[in-house]
Amino acid sequence: MITVTLDEIGTFMIESVYFLGAIFALAFSIIAYLEGRNAKKDAAKATAAAEKAEANMLLRVKEAEKKLADAASYAGIDLLLKDILQMAMNKPELRIPEKISEKLEKKDKEYSIYAEICMNFAETIYDDALRNDENRVTYAPTITDEIKLHGKWFLDKENRKRYKPEFGNFVEKVKADLVEKGFDVVCDTIANNPDEYISAKKKRKMTK
Repeated sequence: MITVTLDEIGTFMIESVYFLGAIFALAFSIIAYLEGRNAKKDAAKATAAAEKAEANMLLRVKEAEKKLADAASYAGIDLLLKDILQMAMNKPELRIPEKISEKLEKKDKEYSIYAEICMNFAETIYDDALRNDENRVTYAPTITDEIKLHGKWFLDKENRKRYKPEFGNFVEKVKADLVEKGFDVVCDTIANNPDEYISAKKKRKMTK
């Protein structure tokens, strides 16, 4: 017969309590570790989500800035065109090819001033509107028409040197193709396949 004293029972109970306490402590430590690890994962997810949201916001800001710039460009070009056409309403001969030829022969100063205004306008289209697909389609007929009317004035070496070389090359090629291919083909090419006319330097600027 096995006999157990009260002291032994007490010792066993105390040791059991310590053992259970250690188990509970270990369990709580594991739970705390797991919760901490999950908290870190949640924090990482939250940080990634915040960074993604910030990147999306920056993208939207850039898109909005581009739309505003395009709108400003569009409005500015329209105002310039309105001024040019208003001048022509007062002096219709400034936009009649036969009259222009006469004025070129006479080196007419009034026409020279008007032609310079028109080609400055064409250069503005070249610099601004040709960067944007929609604007390029819109203003391809306009820039083609200005070059058709005033290209001969522009290609005079004394006049051409007032403009950027790359724009001069553009005008020269468009002018030559107007004679060879006609207005509609040139206009369509500027609108839909501008690489044929735009220099490599200009294309690099357009893609920035």
